[in-house]
Amino acid sequence: MKISEILNVSIVLIALLIVFVKVSEAQEKIELQTVYSLSVNITKDNTAMLDRITAVNGTISTFPTTPKDYKIAVISYNNKKLFEKDFDVSFKILIEPVNYTQSPVDEVMRRMINLRVPYFSDAKYITISHKGSELLKIDLSKDFCNNNKKCDLGENQYNCPLDCKKTVKIPWLLIFILIAALVLIFIILIKTRKSKPSKLDYDSLKDKWRIS
Repeated sequence: MKISEILNVSIVLIALLIVFVKVSEAQEKIELQTVYSLSVNITKDNTAMLDRITAVNGTISTFPTTPKDYKIAVISYNNKKLFEKDFDVSFKILIEPVNYTQSPVDEVMRRMINLRVPYFSDAKYITISHKGSELLKIDLSKDFCNNNKKCDLGENQYNCPLDCKKTVKIPWLLIFILIAALVLIFIILIKTRKSKPSKLDYDSLKDKWRIS
């Protein structure tokens, strides 16, 4: 094999290796974001009870692409739907119960579901419904605000105004420009006033002109 052919093969192999590394890094890199992570007990007779809700850095749950009977939604303060997805709950008896503290009867009548939905600063409620009937309405202002004088993850000026007081950003650059402009105007006025002859100077100039 010629040296040129060896070089060409080496270049191709190196290029393939670089592409493989880039693809692997892209697959391993998972973009995290702030999400609401909630666990809810849903029963077969259409009741739902919140077990736990937190705000964490993670990923959104994978929701089915086909319509299902259950729906979760994030609602804003002005009743706008910020997020809405269908999900499924199965009450079939399992060969081995997921929770060994529950009997098979409990397993067929009740399910604990864990969902992660995106965080919104203006979110007011998270609702869970079944076939259009609301089963659970979570008031985020009650479940997140702990009044510890710290703006923790999940808290904001909407759901926890005591911990997350709205701060007014002072436009220091604008103030500096305004002060500099006022100083410049003041200097120009002073120089203009000094360069303008007074009435006494004007009279003396007239007398000199007459004498000459």
